[in-house]
Amino acid sequence: MIKTLYINGCSHTAGVELDSWEKGGPTWPKDGTIQEIPQHCYNDSWANTMGRNLNVETIINNAIPGSSNDHILQSTINFIQKHKNKDELFVLIGWTGSDRLFLESDEPGDNKFLNHYMFIPGLLGAKKSKNVVPMKDKHEIMYKELLRTHWGSWTEMQYRTILQHFTLQSFLQKHNIKHLFINMLFDFDMHKINKVPKLNALYNLLDHRNIYKECYFERFKKDPNTVWNPNQHVGQPGQNEFAKEVHNYIKENDLLLR
Repeated sequence: MIKTLYINGCSHTAGVELDSWEKGGPTWPKDGTIQEIPQHCYNDSWANTMGRNLNVETIINNAIPGSSNDHILQSTINFIQKHKNKDELFVLIGWTGSDRLFLESDEPGDNKFLNHYMFIPGLLGAKKSKNVVPMKDKHEIMYKELLRTHWGSWTEMQYRTILQHFTLQSFLQKHNIKHLFINMLFDFDMHKINKVPKLNALYNLLDHRNIYKECYFERFKKDPNTVWNPNQHVGQPGQNEFAKEVHNYIKENDLLLR
């Protein structure tokens, strides 16, 4: 029986710009840690709403605004290693863009969020605001150059995405942990995957029933009725609708029983 839902992802899984986040966020210490984000901040997110629909006893959301897939992967593994009752656990992952970096640093000063520097294409040239922590000038220069290398190519981004899926799914399956992955920002590019052998080889090894059928962001971009918050996060109506859709997918595919 599933008693705990563990959630990880970026701002789109955290529910940034929703009421529970906006009312809970300003009390965080500027130099705090990720663990200091109060759990009530996540209450209005689609992920927590979906968890309540599943009637699980405990919901733990560790999604971080600006997070990277590498951080999502490692922090999820860290959580599972410490969790005792793995047979009572369901893991829900909202993968972000594989062109992001989320790097811990002890360097004093601003331009960090919870002791991490964020490297995100959308932050290039961004100005500081209530919900935006811009990059340092030297970081912008470095990150722009990195994006121009092979690392920043679409093929390599797809490869990293598939590799991250494969790595975490293999780890979860090894521990017999039930799970669901959702691509939040970019979907699998089947045209590219079918043409590139190293993409195709890994993609075919994935258990696709444990990967949601469509990309979150693309789903709402196609919907003319989507209400968007100022920084391109889906508003509360869409959050509630997506919670229902994911809940139905889990039930229809018996993911809690597998």
